[in-house]
Amino acid sequence: MKVITIEEHITSEDALESMMKSPAGDFGKDRMRFFMEKATVDGKLTDTENIRIPYMDKVGIDMQLLSYINLASSNLIGEERTNTCIRGNDFLKEQTLKHPDRFGAFATLPLWDVEASVKELERCVKEYGFKGALVQGKVDGHFLDEKQYIPLFEKAEELDVPIYFHPSFPVKEIQDYYYNSKDGSWSNEVANEFSSAGFGWHIDIGIQVVRMILSGIFDRCPNLKIITGHWGEGMIAMLDRMDYMMPKSQTGLKKNISEYYKDNIYVTPSGIESLVNLEAVTKYMGADHIIWAVDYPYLMNDTVVDFLMNSNLTDEEKELISHKNAEKLFKLN
Repeated sequence: MKVITIEEHITSEDALESMMKSPAGDFGKDRMRFFMEKATVDGKLTDTENIRIPYMDKVGIDMQLLSYINLASSNLIGEERTNTCIRGNDFLKEQTLKHPDRFGAFATLPLWDVEASVKELERCVKEYGFKGALVQGKVDGHFLDEKQYIPLFEKAEELDVPIYFHPSFPVKEIQDYYYNSKDGSWSNEVANEFSSAGFGWHIDIGIQVVRMILSGIFDRCPNLKIITGHWGEGMIAMLDRMDYMMPKSQTGLKKNISEYYKDNIYVTPSGIESLVNLEAVTKYMGADHIIWAVDYPYLMNDTVVDFLMNSNLTDEEKELISHKNAEKLFKLN
């Protein structure tokens, strides 16, 4: 069975150097260094020929959609960051040209400049054949539901490409209040994980998606598609509760929150092999709104494909999740 995965990260030596020289964004220099160094050992992010493709062949992945995680808009500040994003997208195009049957790409966008982001998304989709964009966290402390970002989502709907919402660190005030130990009960290393991949940034991006719904963007752009990882970033379990506590009679929206989620949101596992989540999300969302993802290189489990294939889902559901949904959403031949 063909397998396409879509949360698969890459970077270049040039990008790593730019990141480490740049002033830190929301999450601070120490946390940036901690998180980047964790995933850049042994060239997993930078070596396509000797590490990435052999891994794909080993576990049974036919194609990856690459995303430039370390050029996230929330991770850079200063005038150079727009050019860094453009160079990053040029680098991504080079990778897809080397192996067009194995790689597609998501654009990285200079979200601090909405007009530039609109132009860059259009350039990458129309000239480079990119399949959408991956954005990370917030932008200079701003959520993406704010009205200034409407032109970007209108352009994504016009181009008929999705936007992948990937987590990043919550703002420093939230990190300090919720995730740092006040009396030293846990280490800074634990706090780093607690505020990010261990818990914090999942809730942060889940809230971002709910904010998008409440903003009315999906009434304005009914064909806009958003992708979230990590089995929905904790929000799916709360959708029925949100419908009850925030009905459309209160929000002024055309539909209930869960209806937008089921219609406009796609979910990936981000490499989390959880049978409970697989079965629950499939039952709640439907198999046609789940797309497979490994979260390379942060998770490189050899069983990530076997997990899906050996599950209790039907063959039709496995086909949808493993490749048919991706082929339809991203118009892959």
